[in-house]
Amino acid sequence: MLVPILIMSSMGLLFGLGLAFASNIFRVGLDPRIERIIGVLPGVNCGACGKAGCAGLAEAIAKGDASLTSCPA
Repeated sequence: MLVPILIMSSMGLLFGLGLAFASNIFRVGLDPRIERIIGVLPGVNCGACGKAGCAGLAEAIAKGDASLTSCPA
């Protein structure tokens, strides 16, 4: 009874460490410009600008596809 518990616990620990390692390797960094633009926007995520939310508008502004005045809120 103790052996299966130890096996499952060690497998869980091994898989957890593997996922933590993989998340550090395959991390996708956010552009610091987008983070600053999101900080300026109101954060309402209303979609009135035509984008999915404030993050979508911030990405469009960073690419040059939209202006800061696109946000009606």
